[in-house]
Amino acid sequence: MAATAAAFAGFVVFGGVIADRFDTRRLMIGADLVRVGTQALAATLFFSGHVVLWQICAIGFTNGVAGALFQPGVASTVRRLATDVQGANGAIRVAEACAQLAGPAFAGVLVGFASPGGVFATHATTYAVSALCLLLL
Repeated sequence: MAATAAAFAGFVVFGGVIADRFDTRRLMIGADLVRVGTQALAATLFFSGHVVLWQICAIGFTNGVAGALFQPGVASTVRRLATDVQGANGAIRVAEACAQLAGPAFAGVLVGFASPGGVFATHATTYAVSALCLLLL
């Protein structure tokens, strides 16, 4: 978690600059695909039983960088898609807050019924769905 937060905080400024220079939709899809790969790798490591802390930290750091590239694109995408930008931004923030509250609890339930590898596989799937939705925009 610390590796993810540090990478996000350190690179989000650069993510904004990059989002201004390149196609944000492609950048967001690319960031989601990176996170599909990292989460699938984490799932594979947990399923194999050969996971070590430095691997999870590296995966977290990579996810933080990908998040730093993804997040600035959200703001510019909302302006292009919503007629009520303020309402859309409010809905996004409420959804993010709910996900931050419910996500760990849901992950805990998944770990209880499945395994850590199952949680990471599910998370990889959510990033794949996000990339597909962005592709269809």
